[in-house]
Amino acid sequence: DNGSYENGATKPGGGSHSQTNVQTVGVDESDIAKTDGDYIYAVCQNDVVIVDISGETMRQAAKLTMGDPDASVTELYVSGDVLNLVVQRWETVLRKPQEEGETVFWDTRSVTCLRTYDIRDRENPQLVGEVTQDGAYYTSRKIGEIVYLFTREYGGFDIPEINGSRIAYDRIYLSEQSGYVLTASSVDVKQPGQVLDHIMLIYGYGNIYVSTGALYLYQTSWNGFGSGTQLAKFSLEEGTINAVDAVSFRGQITDTFAICDNDGQLRVLTTDWQEESVNQFYIFDENLKLLGSLKGLAPGESIYSARFLGNMAYFVTYRNVDPLFAVDLSDPSKPKVLSKLKITGFSDYLHFWGADRLLGIGCETDPETGERLGLKLSMFDIFDPSEVKMEDSLVLEELSYSPALNEYKTVLADSEENLFGFMGGTYDEYGTSSYFYYLYRWREGGFERLLAEELSGNYACSQYRGLYSGDRFYLVGPEGAVSYDRGDGYKKIEFLEF
Repeated sequence: DNGSYENGATKPGGGSHSQTNVQTVGVDESDIAKTDGDYIYAVCQNDVVIVDISGETMRQAAKLTMGDPDASVTELYVSGDVLNLVVQRWETVLRKPQEEGETVFWDTRSVTCLRTYDIRDRENPQLVGEVTQDGAYYTSRKIGEIVYLFTREYGGFDIPEINGSRIAYDRIYLSEQSGYVLTASSVDVKQPGQVLDHIMLIYGYGNIYVSTGALYLYQTSWNGFGSGTQLAKFSLEEGTINAVDAVSFRGQITDTFAICDNDGQLRVLTTDWQEESVNQFYIFDENLKLLGSLKGLAPGESIYSARFLGNMAYFVTYRNVDPLFAVDLSDPSKPKVLSKLKITGFSDYLHFWGADRLLGIGCETDPETGERLGLKLSMFDIFDPSEVKMEDSLVLEELSYSPALNEYKTVLADSEENLFGFMGGTYDEYGTSSYFYYLYRWREGGFERLLAEELSGNYACSQYRGLYSGDRFYLVGPEGAVSYDRGDGYKKIEFLEF
């Protein structure tokens, strides 16, 4: 039963709690709500609320306000007695004419701040440092004590400022495409007012992937022969960001988890749209030299989701049915398809459930028409990768969409605790939306529902998080937090309004 709660039993030690669902093990990601087991830290409107959950009832311990009408908290990190807030704000100034006859105009720019607080006294957090970086907040990652902050701007290529200083020219990189400016900086939370390193990249429209030791920036280009990806690798060593090399290959990376660094080897899945779509698998060494590839996979279909575990890759392609591929990567020069399982519908998100199962969240579809018939949960048996099996599936016909399909941080997934939860929604015939939070566990070959809660709020479906600590489960949203007793059938205990 993988450690799930039974008959009100409390896990030994009582200190178990949920973590943010991340792309890469060992690389933390900021989120709108987190817990350290004794407190919940949640973004509330433009502020942050700290909730004490160490006692029988919830209690608001502190509320951090930004003190700036143009500033709002987007996401946060918490580790020990350190709280990091990612704050977005706008700065508007009046540009006065330098010469007679010039026009006076307003100049507004977006600035992202990383604010660090000492929270040894949870009821009185102290701001101990801040760094500022030009650009709209894109994303961030945290490896050990180092936060990597990414901002992005469109158009005009004025050199961005970090902590009031312009980026050095020898830290600027140009790609074949242009249109966006991506700025990346690193900050040690033990020295929260200083920037360790930074780079600026002028590129098209791209994405990032961060492993424990490297940053990968990739973008897609199109021509008359199909699509291609250009990728640049930068090493990350204690906050130092150094260029390694770059490479290009056919196809587009269509899923967040279709790129993976495994001990320096980069594994990439792509879909290339030509006369019909075709899929490829590439493996590169630490210097981005090609080690091996698989081409021509699943013609006419495209990659919807992927996951890597050790020397195995699993990925889903889709047109009218959903093939789950299992690929052996033990010899990187000769990756080999071991099995292919075809089922109806598709999985947009995959999550390993222990060492021998794979959880899929996606949609059921009509195999003839492709019409969506509801949200679908699938559990695959991958004990024998040469014969992947469907162990069970469950279609939630009442749900038409879920942020779990494209925003993995909205998913609570803990195989050791045997617990996974997600938001879902539906529209009625009048266009009115209804939101639900569902919580499940895996039990004796099937899915067991633990909680189904309809929410009444005016906030986006993706603004809610499910968290657990000890024998309590918490549903946290912009308006407050609801607690449930895990030992008593997830009975609702109380609601704390923020």
